[in-house]
Amino acid sequence: MSRARELTDGAYDVVIIGGGIAGAGAARDLALRGVSVALLDKADFASGTTSRSSKLIHGGLRYLELWDFGLVRESLRERQALRRLAPHLVRPLPFLVPVYRDSTRSLIRVRLGLRLYDWLTPGRDRERYRVLRTLDALTLEPALRPRELRGAGYYLDDLLLYPERLCLENVLSAVRHGAHVWNYAEVEAVVRDRRGAPAGVKVRDLLTGQVATLGARVIVNATGPWVDQFRERTRVGERGARLIRPTKGIHCLLPRLTERAVYHATADDRMIFVIPWRQFSLVGTTDTDFSGDLDRLHATRDEVQYLLGEVRRALPDPRVAAERVAYTYAGVRPLSREEAKRASDVSRAHRIVAEEGGRVLSVTGTKLTTYRSMAEDAVDAVGRLEGRPVPCRTDRLPLAGAEGLEEAEEAQDRVAALTQTVRAYEQGEPLRRVHWPSTARHDDLMVRQDELPWQGRVTLLLDVRRSAMRPDALEAAVSFAASLVLASWKHRDTLRLLASDGRDSGSGVSHHHVDAILEYLATVEATSTGSLRSALDLLARPGSGGALVAVLGQTGPVELESLGRLRRRFSRVDAVVVGERLPGRPPRGVTLLAAPTLESLAGLWNRTMGGRPVAITGRGEVAVG
Repeated sequence: MSRARELTDGAYDVVIIGGGIAGAGAARDLALRGVSVALLDKADFASGTTSRSSKLIHGGLRYLELWDFGLVRESLRERQALRRLAPHLVRPLPFLVPVYRDSTRSLIRVRLGLRLYDWLTPGRDRERYRVLRTLDALTLEPALRPRELRGAGYYLDDLLLYPERLCLENVLSAVRHGAHVWNYAEVEAVVRDRRGAPAGVKVRDLLTGQVATLGARVIVNATGPWVDQFRERTRVGERGARLIRPTKGIHCLLPRLTERAVYHATADDRMIFVIPWRQFSLVGTTDTDFSGDLDRLHATRDEVQYLLGEVRRALPDPRVAAERVAYTYAGVRPLSREEAKRASDVSRAHRIVAEEGGRVLSVTGTKLTTYRSMAEDAVDAVGRLEGRPVPCRTDRLPLAGAEGLEEAEEAQDRVAALTQTVRAYEQGEPLRRVHWPSTARHDDLMVRQDELPWQGRVTLLLDVRRSAMRPDALEAAVSFAASLVLASWKHRDTLRLLASDGRDSGSGVSHHHVDAILEYLATVEATSTGSLRSALDLLARPGSGGALVAVLGQTGPVELESLGRLRRRFSRVDAVVVGERLPGRPPRGVTLLAAPTLESLAGLWNRTMGGRPVAITGRGEVAVG
């Protein structure tokens, strides 16, 4: 194993101990606020409690029974945030809460709980939570035990596909914004200054045995169930010996039993999940106090039999058996310490506990769903201590894996807006600029019909090969082509669209752009080819004529030569190369433009339409055809 960065002495504003979701989220938040931060973990990132969860992003319907409305509201708000920040990792998941004649929760109680849950959920443009009749519940989930079923609650929460990836993407984002991170690096001691105040940590590289000293103004203890062990080892204990109440939860995986999640009341007045995940049903979880070895966790036979017995009460499937268990896992929750309560009744709300004059912050009660707001609270505490509060940005910036999804959604929004304008235009309304939903900078892209220089039949060649264009260039090409299409819509019988999308070259096609244009050009003669060369060859065949407008990505001498030959077939050939530089001098009789951005594309086109064949690159070069 090798490291991207060797563990060496250094000085930081903050050192975070613990690379689970709590520590990773705090590291990202700090880095985004411009704070120098180091993140350490003694094993793999997310290898502790983060990877042992129920894989849910949820508000916590059961917490309403504990009157913990604040936690439920915060969790539901963070659930909405994660849908924006990590749409590639969360999926809506319908839940059924079956109510039987002997259930500890009646239909009335479930109905009231769902109404309150629905009221606390942000937004109203969604499916309503409700109670289903017996027949409707069995229709949705036939695997439920029908005998003595009174009905079922129905609501939606989210499935987190891979909690480990969510954690790692926070780590990678922190690194991208300047954080230094090391795993397999164990803290051995807190370094103190002459006055005895914490001033950093001594860290051992478990791969090389090397010891380094990392100076820090603040130390964040985000070690999860190891919080108190870390405090004991580093002699931090002014708030008492124990800050957390560790409780153990186990899960087991069975063959897929249901298509929807089942949230089932147990005989001992707890709640367990049966969650469809990949080809399995994930069953969990137990909730018992734990005082054993945190590094030697496993599910016991009795714990597994308890879960299976409770599942059989709602799902009488013969596959609910010990011999059909694919595997099990166990984790420990670092709940904030509360006495005189059942383990399952202890609040899941997080706390930031300051010790040593605020130089050591311990995070307790972490809940996967609210990791981002927990990190924000911890980083706000650091800002107050340092006297330099900086606004949080993690609620607005998506994680790395979501990059590109937002652009795709914006492209769909633009197509929808363009389609509405087209329909209005067909009904006799005057042609207006399209107001794109994303930003106002697209407004200047419209081309009015009376400005079009072409006469007769027009062929629009749109090269949208993903390998040929950067995302912003692809956006420019699609948007510009859309404006030309809209301007020519009144004479749709004169317009032909030819889209080169690279489908036969394995170039990773941007199908949503091609298909979107073809969709609202259904009445236009439209063809999609596999490559730019095949598109140019098709245009060179007899029968082509009129004007050719080409919006191209990466081109070379071969494509330019083909454009020159096409001049014999077409009365006018205009080409736009979306990029920083022209691939060469334009062929005679061909208008060739190069534009690096959307705005310059529109400006160059408007300045040269109908004039001499002139090419102006984004770097100020001029070429005359």
